[in-house]
Amino acid sequence: MGTPGSAPDITREDVRGVFTQFERQGIPITAADVADALDCSQRTARRALDELTESGEVERRELADGTRVWWQPDGDDRTGSESPDEAEFAAFVSAVRDYAIFMLDPEGTVVNWNDGAERIKGYRTEEIVGEHVSTFYTDGDTEAGVPEENLEAAADAGRVEDEGWRVRKDGTRFWAHVTITAIRDDDGTLRGFTKVTRDMTERREYEQRLRRERDFTERILETIPVGTCVLSPDGSLTRANRRLLTRLEIDDAALSEYTVDSWEVYDEAGDRIPPADRPWAEAFETGDPVYDYRCQLDAPNGDRRWVSLNAAPLEDGEDRRVILSLEDITEQKERERQLRQQYRQTEQLLRTAPVAIAVQNSDRETVMANRRAQEVFDLSEAEFTANPVDTGEWKIYDADGNRLEPEETTSARVLESGEPVFDEELIFELPNGDRRHYRVNTVPVYGPDGTIDRIITAGKDITELKERERQLEQRKAELETELNGILGRISDAFYALDDDWQLTHLNDRAAELLGQPAEELLGREIWDVLPETDDEIYRTKFRTAMETQEPLNFEVYEDGTESWLEFSVYPSESGLSIYFRDVTARVEREQELTKYETIVETINDGIYVKDEDGYFTMVNEAYAELTGYDRTELVGEHASLVVDEETITESRDQIAAGVEAPPAMETELQTASGDRVPVEGTFATLQTGDSHEEIGVVRDVTERKERERALRERERRLKEHKEFTDDVLNAVDDLFYLIDADGNLQRWNESVNDVTGNSDAEIESMTALDFFDEEHAEQVAATIADGFETGDLQIEAKIRTRDGEEIPYEFTASTLEDPDGNEVLTGIGRDITDRLEYEHQLEASNERLEQFAYAASHDLQEPLRMVTSYLQLLENRYGDDLDDDAEEFIDFAVDGAERMRQMIDGLLQYSRVETRGDPFESIDLNDVLDETLENLELQIDENQAEVVVDSLPTVRGDASQLQQVFQNLVSNAIEYSGDEPPEIRIAAERNGAKYVISVHDDGIGIDPEDQDRIFEVFHRLHTHEEHPGTGIGLALCRRIIERHGGEIWVDSEPGNGTTFSFTLPPA
Repeated sequence: MGTPGSAPDITREDVRGVFTQFERQGIPITAADVADALDCSQRTARRALDELTESGEVERRELADGTRVWWQPDGDDRTGSESPDEAEFAAFVSAVRDYAIFMLDPEGTVVNWNDGAERIKGYRTEEIVGEHVSTFYTDGDTEAGVPEENLEAAADAGRVEDEGWRVRKDGTRFWAHVTITAIRDDDGTLRGFTKVTRDMTERREYEQRLRRERDFTERILETIPVGTCVLSPDGSLTRANRRLLTRLEIDDAALSEYTVDSWEVYDEAGDRIPPADRPWAEAFETGDPVYDYRCQLDAPNGDRRWVSLNAAPLEDGEDRRVILSLEDITEQKERERQLRQQYRQTEQLLRTAPVAIAVQNSDRETVMANRRAQEVFDLSEAEFTANPVDTGEWKIYDADGNRLEPEETTSARVLESGEPVFDEELIFELPNGDRRHYRVNTVPVYGPDGTIDRIITAGKDITELKERERQLEQRKAELETELNGILGRISDAFYALDDDWQLTHLNDRAAELLGQPAEELLGREIWDVLPETDDEIYRTKFRTAMETQEPLNFEVYEDGTESWLEFSVYPSESGLSIYFRDVTARVEREQELTKYETIVETINDGIYVKDEDGYFTMVNEAYAELTGYDRTELVGEHASLVVDEETITESRDQIAAGVEAPPAMETELQTASGDRVPVEGTFATLQTGDSHEEIGVVRDVTERKERERALRERERRLKEHKEFTDDVLNAVDDLFYLIDADGNLQRWNESVNDVTGNSDAEIESMTALDFFDEEHAEQVAATIADGFETGDLQIEAKIRTRDGEEIPYEFTASTLEDPDGNEVLTGIGRDITDRLEYEHQLEASNERLEQFAYAASHDLQEPLRMVTSYLQLLENRYGDDLDDDAEEFIDFAVDGAERMRQMIDGLLQYSRVETRGDPFESIDLNDVLDETLENLELQIDENQAEVVVDSLPTVRGDASQLQQVFQNLVSNAIEYSGDEPPEIRIAAERNGAKYVISVHDDGIGIDPEDQDRIFEVFHRLHTHEEHPGTGIGLALCRRIIERHGGEIWVDSEPGNGTTFSFTLPPA
């Protein structure tokens, strides 16, 4: 085919045919064009084109970017010259359509344009010539100065190549390979640039796709749970995944020196397998794959491990290689061994079980009858096989005695429905005529293909083995659970993520759990797919796996599907492989079990379970602590160990009577130490098959019994105390009363009956207001209400007797809580008839005394004024004739007369406190104190005093007199402040039914021995020269406070300041 040296697949004539397709000669083509036209490789096309070039049939030229083009010259030009003239080459450049070829002036402006440039970039010649080359660059590259940098680099180096995004006329982008070549004159002057651009978008996408496929394959190889490698014919490893390298303890650097022929491989019997018989050798020899070749392999640490080998030939040109995968199945083999052992144990259990068991195949032929079945029915296993129970000569009846046809037996129904039959009572009539009653269970066993493979029937003689039925049921359930676990299959979901968190692969199960078709999920970020509520959990776990490159497992609850999912995450450098499955059932079982275990073990009461024979089958820790035994000591023991037979019998009788909610039973438990503990127990029954268990809850009532005894004793003492209290109250002449918030009398003493003349029955029907006339009743009601609010009350009112007599009483009371927690008022009423009479007499005496004091002070002041006037006249008229002593004597006399006048004025004020005061009214003490401080403003400023006032209450009193009290106390605080500027604080607080007002200073203080005398009239602690004053101010304060029903006192220590306090009634 063809001349020597030509390609084996095409001829020169084939290539000439490609050129003849063009309308005119001179059209350039590339090797890729020929390869596409003739369906051959570019290498073959390039060889054929080079042969035509050597023969002179075509011309060849290498473009600026290194690409070669060939064209067939016109007939006149086939002279063998190396290059066409400028016009021909310009025509050639213009005709090239696979490349954008154009020239730039030295500033980068486009000066010409070919067809390829128009096709690739979209601009016509007239649109682009004169524009700057940056027109084709992205905004980012233009801002970064990439066009100018490329031109500068080409000018410096002569040529520069670049790849990157370029922009077409329509705004779309393409990936371009660009070659810029500087054009210079012979003297080196830069004339401009040629620029060749090729659209490499498809190639780039193809390469990226190949890289993604490669990365995905690499990720799968690195995450699959088997070791994988590629072998050459000499047994050396040309490539291996991380799992295999780790398992064989091979460094990457030593991979090429390692050979599988160094492995020690053994068969199941432990005999060494020759190299020629190993699976990879067979794959090399036959060219066929070998799957699941199981053998033993010595690991580097000396352990012998079971492995499953798969060897598949890999054809890659002339190279012959084999892909070998190695999976460690040691644990699987161990599980198989255990399963075989369990199978043998299970078969042995079936054969030796104390119940009759028969196994049938899907044709209902008996394939096994255990020893008990042979004994019961007096048949050998061969006889069972020859004469099946439910299809042979046997007669089977239901519990009502109706004979069952073969298609009505339990095995026939199980075979038909696929559902097991449990606890069916049947009557078997043997060929010899004997009948036996059995409780029968028949269950299907499914084969690997999902069809029924075996039918197991177990029969129990319910006459003889009734009481052992529960234990057999429990064993059967355990056997079924074990068999179901062996036959069960778990199907995991799987998806893969790349390093941009995009889904690159997933299986159908994963798509099902994610709730969207696989084709809609691929390529999306996983964060857009996962539930938003759990997004942060997945982000944290997945990022942790990527950062640490360590596998991890976690569970998460998804609200949307209301399910628990278990995730296994396997990282690699290029992404994650994630396996997950629904574990809701397991988690819920664990949570339910934990909940009930927590309830039983954390409850303070003792809990036990015993069987119908009275033996403990379970106790909690509280019950063990209550009895003093260890839990293991109690389980299996009879209840009589801790409780008497009478209690056992009583609980059994109540259960036998079918009482749904038996009453609590009180008894005593005998502890391990011999003590007896009083307890209260409640119990219920739990049905298990035909038997039942008793569940009991026991509570130690030692403390309750003690509380009940103490309560009875307390009630006895309270009764005695009440009787004693009644006797005491009845011995009191004053009225004792206790009223509730509605004004009803709850309790009273006999004095109430004696004074009012009412019987107990009459008083019980009355309210407190019924003892007063309408005028006093309104006042009493208001006082009672205020007493409940403040906690105290005091009032004077006339009580009206049954005969209409009115007697003045003073009532005082305080609030307390009765035994039911209700607030009540309790107090005393005292007859004040004598006191009122005395006060009336005292008022009359005071009035006469005041008249006397006023007259005396008026008469005394007149001589004082005369003495003072004549002394001043003497001083004015004879002052020049008097010596210093005489002047001093006159000053003493005038000063003494003035102080005498002040004392007389103070005495007059003192006598008028009771008679000349204003009527009491609601007074805001804040206003009273403000006026006082205004009056003392000059004294406060002169002494730089600081007065701090808290919020003061509203009281009932005489504003002018209370102002006088504040003025005396504040003035004294300033006067006796010592050397430092005075600091005075005035505050108030509620104390029962009164307000306590306090005036505190940091002055010189008062000696405790003098604190009672300072309130006496004309009593002074200092000389007039030390501190001026009359000595009547504090006495006047006390008289004013006493008029308001309060008291005044002082707390002081010398050098530590003084606090004057007084009480006032609330408004």
